[in-house]
Amino acid sequence: MACLRGKSFPLGATLVPGGANFSVFAKHSTGAQLLLFDDEDAPTPAQVINLDPRANRTYHYWHVFVPGVTAGQIYGYRIAGPFDPERGATSTRYSSILTGNALPGRKDAAGRSHGVRGTMPLLP
Repeated sequence: MACLRGKSFPLGATLVPGGANFSVFAKHSTGAQLLLFDDEDAPTPAQVINLDPRANRTYHYWHVFVPGVTAGQIYGYRIAGPFDPERGATSTRYSSILTGNALPGRKDAAGRSHGVRGTMPLLP
């Protein structure tokens, strides 16, 4: 799948005609991957999109546009970076963060949007 540069704003996942824009703030990061899951119980992502720092990074924001993404897509990020808690940097080589997000559309019986294993609801 050919992904496009995307935009740094707004943060999070934003559905637009033709796909979705993804953006995450990661100040001390050195690399980023967007993880797309086919199922909320999947132990591994169906697709891993490596973000290019020249094309998919603006200041401290990683961003990408993924064509064809629709409501209910489950996603997460892996962020690479230094481990230096005194400076606020707590990543190691590709630490998973923000897993458990879903684009609006995947809802439980109470009508709440949930992501991977229902651990983090995506707020509108």
